[in-house]
Amino acid sequence: TMFSANADGFNKKVHSLRHQLEECDAAIFTIQETQFNKKGRFKCNDYEIFEAIRKNKEKGGTMIGVNKSLEPVLIEE
Repeated sequence: TMFSANADGFNKKVHSLRHQLEECDAAIFTIQETQFNKKGRFKCNDYEIFEAIRKNKEKGGTMIGVNKSLEPVLIEE
């Protein structure tokens, strides 16, 4: 199962995302428009998190979470 959402600012929606991930038991999730300015601000026990942060811009940013049972590997950043 895959879950995807446009957060339009993720800080206020962390609790909601965790609840949605539990409900749908997603193997992979993607979040667009996180608006984070640095990596590592969101952690989730069962997922390896990969992020793309926009440099020198306030908006944007993408996050992908892959369930650790799938043994995800970052190939290139």
